[in-house]
Amino acid sequence: MIYFTTNVSHAAGDGGTESYVTLPIAARLNSVRLCPNVAVTANDTNYITVSVVDNGATDIFSQDTTIASGSLVAGTPITVTIATAADVDFAAGEVIKLRVADSASGVNCTFTVVYEFAPARSV
Repeated sequence: MIYFTTNVSHAAGDGGTESYVTLPIAARLNSVRLCPNVAVTANDTNYITVSVVDNGATDIFSQDTTIASGSLVAGTPITVTIATAADVDFAAGEVIKLRVADSASGVNCTFTVVYEFAPARSV
């Protein structure tokens, strides 16, 4: 397995914050672990949407902090379910993106992100 770790810090009102990981080798995404470093209270007006995006701009994962989706608890990882439409096979040099986007004035938040990849197999 290959692991990449990144931290993302987003300020309320920034509109959107992005973090990128460029793969040095061809690999298949096995999982993403997102852990909020601060609590985020659910709100239907001022909230964030966190998404992980593949090269084709398809969401691998997306979650917001509306009341229906719930609050984020500091130190408690978010359960990430990889979307079935996502392209999880990456060639060397391809990029995976984490995006935090505001709705209205948004909220302050920080995340630790761990990506787990398996090296691509030769055929």
